[in-house]
Amino acid sequence: MGLNNSWGLAISNIDRDRLRYGDSIQTGDSPKYFIAPLYVQEMILSATELGPDTLLTTDSHKQFSVNVNLQPSSTTAPVVRFPIVQGMGFVSGLYVGATPLIRSNVIFTEIVEAGTVNGGATYKWRVSLKDNSRWLVYMTPNGAAGRPPMLLQDSNNIIGPTGYSGLIQVAKTIVDACGELVHDGAAGTYPLSASVSASVEGSVGTYSFAWTRGGSKTQSLLMYALPHHLNTMSADTLKSGTCAVLWTSTKGLARGFTADVWTLQEEFLPVNIGFDPWRLDLGTVRKVAAPAVDLITEAASKELAVDLDILTNEPSAYFGGKASAHPRQSTKRLLIAYRSNSPNTPTREIQSCWA
Repeated sequence: MGLNNSWGLAISNIDRDRLRYGDSIQTGDSPKYFIAPLYVQEMILSATELGPDTLLTTDSHKQFSVNVNLQPSSTTAPVVRFPIVQGMGFVSGLYVGATPLIRSNVIFTEIVEAGTVNGGATYKWRVSLKDNSRWLVYMTPNGAAGRPPMLLQDSNNIIGPTGYSGLIQVAKTIVDACGELVHDGAAGTYPLSASVSASVEGSVGTYSFAWTRGGSKTQSLLMYALPHHLNTMSADTLKSGTCAVLWTSTKGLARGFTADVWTLQEEFLPVNIGFDPWRLDLGTVRKVAAPAVDLITEAASKELAVDLDILTNEPSAYFGGKASAHPRQSTKRLLIAYRSNSPNTPTREIQSCWA
């Protein structure tokens, strides 16, 4: 149950101007932290059939995806299924004989019919909220049912037709005409799952993301890439980039791509790394300074003396992992250094950490 007494899947995307930063920003330094508004439910995909007895189930659990199902009670079938995939361009709901209900705790200010896309199979609306965000709503009914009625019932509710079966998709756009055209070209299709494959040739590694999808076979599949993806994308994959962008919670500005497969490459892989200390500009370091050897020996002795079975046998895998990663609380700085064969060359640090 949401803040406005709703049962459904809540969606929000917080713009940068709504973040609150730590006190350092006032002194000209980088902020120590930022926080975003909580409990913002800009759009909620629901149905009038859902209520206090709503049951949420999941299935098809995979590395990047899961299906979320909402059913009115434990004795009824789901009335809406959400295929959730990391990076998806729309939040998509597959309705079965239900009355769609789109809600917001931000307040709707306007809903405007905006024609059709996808060869006339998908109907489109523009929705504005009181926080000045702009959203697009697309409906692709099963069969030739004509334009489904979508009525602004009040400032918090948009209600659809009874007995609706088909697809409803919601997307936020922060780019005007260009971003809207990108969504128009992708509405009616949605991702179901993703897989990763990789290969290495010499010091170049190549990996790919490939998505399976449902819905329209002629529309483009819109998926968002993070900044670190763009840094290593192949030239062919970069060609499928669009003007559609969205801010992520912590990873910067994501950009929309319309391709079923992305190919990325990492060059200069450290394929010659072994157990010896290593640094990009030095390669393998065979000689380690005596002070570093002493510190390594001391740290290793302490860590090997810990009973890891007792230490990590926690009810929580999270805290068990923390204990495993940091078996002893110590503030000793571990210096890994190398010494040249030349007596005139000083010892140089190649890596440091806290032991």
